[in-house]
Amino acid sequence: MKKAFFIVNHKNKNDSAVTNLYLKIIYKALLNRGYSCIYDLKNNKIDKKKDLLVFDECKIAFLYLIKGYRNVIIWTQGIVPEEAILQGYPRYRYYLHSLFEYTVLKKAKLIFMVSNEMLAHYQKKYKLSLKARTFIMPCFNETKIDEQSFNSQNKYVDNTFVYLGSLSKWQCFEETVDVYKQIEEKTKTSKLYVYTENVKLAKNILQTKHVRNYNVDFVESTELGSKIRDYKYGFVLRENIEVNRVATPTKLSNYISHGIIPIYSTCLKSFDNYNRKEKKAIDFDLNSQEKGIQEILENMKKNVSIAQVKDWAETTFDSYYNAQRYVSKIIEKMKLNKI
Repeated sequence: MKKAFFIVNHKNKNDSAVTNLYLKIIYKALLNRGYSCIYDLKNNKIDKKKDLLVFDECKIAFLYLIKGYRNVIIWTQGIVPEEAILQGYPRYRYYLHSLFEYTVLKKAKLIFMVSNEMLAHYQKKYKLSLKARTFIMPCFNETKIDEQSFNSQNKYVDNTFVYLGSLSKWQCFEETVDVYKQIEEKTKTSKLYVYTENVKLAKNILQTKHVRNYNVDFVESTELGSKIRDYKYGFVLRENIEVNRVATPTKLSNYISHGIIPIYSTCLKSFDNYNRKEKKAIDFDLNSQEKGIQEILENMKKNVSIAQVKDWAETTFDSYYNAQRYVSKIIEKMKLNKI
């Protein structure tokens, strides 16, 4: 039997849900193609010429390639060299990670990327033709809608807003609070709910910016769904930079599965392209806030139909976030690439 070894990073607990789901989808496709999928490296010997290796980090894949391993599949979750610069690392790390990326992308049998924007970025940066070997699938950590989220008749009556995630600078929490503050000043009837590990810092920021109506809490991911199912709007705001243009934030799938209307930045190209079809989510440009605020305020005055939002959410999980559909399409891609 053909063997596929999964050599993946288990350290990043924050991304474990999406990592597990994304790799599970690849795993199912490989099983269908007749592979025995193996995570245990200690008790199994890898054949450098025959066995398939699945990675979620170019750095690790690079080390195997230079040792002579031939058959590599890589999943690139983000553009690591550009992220290193954004996080303030020395410039040499950008060039080092770019070397890893270039080598792995050039030699990989199959490449998983999270957006067409990411594919365009890599092809332009490295002058490589990658489309034939690339499969596009966004990051998500929900696979279906939460039925209970559509049971409350008051769900879209109260103007509640939610923010999920860390307070890392790139997640634009402070900018989100600034946007919410403008909404609060114009409506007097809204409330912001924040779920983050850094509760103390979040409260300090909200107090410093004189937000009146808010609640900050932290719950485990297993409890989060029951906490957020009654909220109306969810923030996913980002700066218009390359790292964000290629990204597909998982919290969008959290929001939509729970019937929460996303307020998202248009620089999130993959989701923005999807949303243009029906325009159920609210696009927001941090560089043109007055227009975005006005659109949110106008949306708040509308009678939002639970049935219509539920229908949109179901359509989204039948298409953009359809795990089984991706498995089938990956199988087709593997056949084309003789994997």
